[in-house]
Amino acid sequence: MGAGPRRGWVGGGYLVGTAMASITPPPGTELVGQFQPRFAKGVHDDLYLRALVISDGARALALVSCDLATVSSVDVAAARVRIAATSGIPAGNCHVFATHCHTGPGGVSQFPERLARLVAQAMSTLRPVTMVGTCATVDATFNRRFLLRDGQAVTHPQPGREDVVGSEGPADPELGVLAALGADGRWVGAVLNWACHPITVGHESLVSADFPGAAEAFLRTAGQPGVVCLFANGAAGNLCPFDWDNPERTPYGFAYMHRLGRALGAAALQAVEREVASGRAAEGERRAPRVNSRTRRVALPLRSLNDIARTTPSPGSEAESRALMAEREVLRTRLQASPTEELELSAAALGEARLVFQPAELFCEFGRHIKSGVAGQPTMVVGYAGDCVGYIPTEEAFAHGGYETHYWRMSRFAPETGQLIVQAAVALAAGL
Repeated sequence: MGAGPRRGWVGGGYLVGTAMASITPPPGTELVGQFQPRFAKGVHDDLYLRALVISDGARALALVSCDLATVSSVDVAAARVRIAATSGIPAGNCHVFATHCHTGPGGVSQFPERLARLVAQAMSTLRPVTMVGTCATVDATFNRRFLLRDGQAVTHPQPGREDVVGSEGPADPELGVLAALGADGRWVGAVLNWACHPITVGHESLVSADFPGAAEAFLRTAGQPGVVCLFANGAAGNLCPFDWDNPERTPYGFAYMHRLGRALGAAALQAVEREVASGRAAEGERRAPRVNSRTRRVALPLRSLNDIARTTPSPGSEAESRALMAEREVLRTRLQASPTEELELSAAALGEARLVFQPAELFCEFGRHIKSGVAGQPTMVVGYAGDCVGYIPTEEAFAHGGYETHYWRMSRFAPETGQLIVQAAVALAAGL
């Protein structure tokens, strides 16, 4: 965890509780994640809310992953109030994030109430564990933006397109792992942190959690039958699970979804086994565990009115163009009211690990900068946390144009925003 020194850690003295609840919608439910409407024809695999409560005996963190494309700040705020009332965990210690799957519904009914019940259930199962933090590399995430000869960028070009020069930027193949091991050595709960759009089956009309769900399914069949595994997506704004410009790339489909899930799960298992066998376990048992969390609201600049005229919408239907223009008018009104918008950034300390939570689709370059900026600490960067405010491209990407830079509600922040988030996130994590 962290683009700086790759070191793991083992710590004893923690208490962990887990719970999960199905949110699988019925056939006929509208699925989000594509520009064209889709309705579920059936269910390939179930969707879940998953809760992991981690305590050092004095303070506790609640982590909740949701097999949804996004969560809303209004729902998360209401859930935190209920969780604090029912479980006693302060609102600032409750971190809720979406896996960003593209084959699920737009939301969940009674979301705050269900999260509060889930966290209370997890609290009721607290048991002593050893925490293991480590990382691995899974080279199956790719930058989805490509430069053309004319200096412009395109997302998901047609394979073999002749005017493609090459990828615009890097990927981030690092898989961060937090695993809670019971007295018998089996996994009780886990967090997997990897940056990639879950779109291996993104165009399907079957409900699916995509590869995050497949990773947990693999772990359960590979000797960890009771594990509750949360997938925490990273800075995935410009990443996808396909080597897009490769004419022989792996095709969409459930076969690849399961293969990628197995790769993530197997890499996590091997990394944890390596860490436990390293000899750090005995040392870790003697360390005093520590759980802490901080939250900060940061005012970030919105794009100027000039960008409305300067950027062009993505090609689409007349109806899509009308909807985009309507969105731009809303943004114009918002910008006239205030040149900035506040976002919530949070950071949590768990032993030697740091977790940074942010509500955007950060480009992966920023995630790498945050991880390397938290000097000497293994760090996870968790996206789609507490809300989803859209893409945060690099300034280079803004210069090249393309889908993620078009002016609409999912790309409304100024080009310098990414660096401001990096600075604030590093300071927040370092302050723990």
